[in-house]
Amino acid sequence: MAGPGAIIAIMASLTVRNLDASIKTRLKIRAAKNGRSMEEEVRVLIEEAVEPKAATGAGLFQKIHKLVQRHGPLDIRIPVRKSTHRQPPDFAKWPNS
Repeated sequence: MAGPGAIIAIMASLTVRNLDASIKTRLKIRAAKNGRSMEEEVRVLIEEAVEPKAATGAGLFQKIHKLVQRHGPLDIRIPVRKSTHRQPPDFAKWPNS
């Protein structure tokens, strides 16, 4: 028996009946393209469908972060910009203008 403070995971099952064969085929193709089983693809689709939509770009950031994090931390070094002291182009002298 679990004591106080124990974490109990409950996993639910869902059966979908009368699913059109063409939908099942498209789901199978989609799962293969994403490198997932059909079951995992359905879980992802359901999670995305019921996930609250963010009012800001935070939702997009989280999705990108989730995709990238499996590749490990990224060490991106932005080079220091060197001043070129060049003049901006004069488009009045541009050919065919």
